[in-house]
Amino acid sequence: MLNNCRPDRCGNSTITTRHRNGWEAARGNTERALAFVGLSDLQRTALRERLNDVSKVIEGIDRAND
Repeated sequence: MLNNCRPDRCGNSTITTRHRNGWEAARGNTERALAFVGLSDLQRTALRERLNDVSKVIEGIDRAND
């Protein structure tokens, strides 16, 4: 079940500035995956949704530190 963990959607998780680098890495990995040729429309949709979720987390971290 750990692979199904979604800290960005879990009320029991805490995401702080010390986690930002990990979220930035996830964003970069997702952007690189989107660059692959031959992805299906469904795969691209899933990757775009993930990119949106990750970006929201990073924005939330930045807002909390302003």
